[in-house]
Amino acid sequence: MEQTSCVINECTLGLSQAAKGVLPINDALKKQIKRKRNLVHSAPPAPLDLLSLEILQTYLHEERFQEQFFLVDSGKEIHRILTFGRLSALNILQRSKTWFVDDTFNIRPSLFAQ
Repeated sequence: MEQTSCVINECTLGLSQAAKGVLPINDALKKQIKRKRNLVHSAPPAPLDLLSLEILQTYLHEERFQEQFFLVDSGKEIHRILTFGRLSALNILQRSKTWFVDDTFNIRPSLFAQ
């Protein structure tokens, strides 16, 4: 995704100095762009049960690393298992003799267990 400053530059490129003079300051424009992006790209509401959970296309692939992020779905059943991760990260873990783990597993939505 483009930086907000790039969006502003592209949109104001052909404007006259007079037109640029009546625009809000860059910080205000950046905030407006960020708010709009948050609105457009906001996550869907949390599902009430695993049977109604739909995995959106946007969550299937990790753009920064050009890798599949959604790895496994056991199917629409009561005891559904979903696995997210990157194969490159799993390969690193597989080659590692020692794993260090922190206690961040409780940040998951209440519908899920880890």
